[in-house]
Amino acid sequence: WWHPHPFSLSAEPLAPGSKGEPALRITVRNLGRGSAQLARLRPGTKVAVEGPYGLFSTAARTREKVVMIGAGIGITPLRALLETTPFAPGDATVLLRGHSKQELYLGTEILELCQKRGARLFHLTGARAPWDDHNWLPDDAVRNGYSIASYAPDIADSDVYICGPATWAGNVISDALMAGADAEQIHHERFDW
Repeated sequence: WWHPHPFSLSAEPLAPGSKGEPALRITVRNLGRGSAQLARLRPGTKVAVEGPYGLFSTAARTREKVVMIGAGIGITPLRALLETTPFAPGDATVLLRGHSKQELYLGTEILELCQKRGARLFHLTGARAPWDDHNWLPDDAVRNGYSIASYAPDIADSDVYICGPATWAGNVISDALMAGADAEQIHHERFDW
């Protein structure tokens, strides 16, 4: 009956609700038996929650500006981060990556938060360049010579939050380092365990 799963919050934790208990929101992609069972939980079912783990939060901030980059279901923790991270209008850039618009999870909510908070938003969709295993961008962006600095020219002066598949995230980290970001500015939420 006990089976742990690492999930990230996809919204700021809410104050106690009508029953006096705080509410946590997670967004789960149905990838197998465990996540399918989660979708069938009924309201009121007791669950055990522990954490937080890692530094994928505002506690890791080292700069005033911020760049948030997520792929697939790795986009969902960015939504919570975008909601809670302090920044001035124009000082945040959000890049969402997926093979299609359908893989830009919570895209509408993120768009609304970006508009409300004054953050720049880029939707990067399409297949990766089949001839370039070290790139994280869609094929058309690679062919046009784009890099992370094309979307976030101030990346060297920003905290960089990255969440997505391990190999993809490694490629984003490499691109950020090549663009002038220091390792201490890069905060990576691992989705593998």
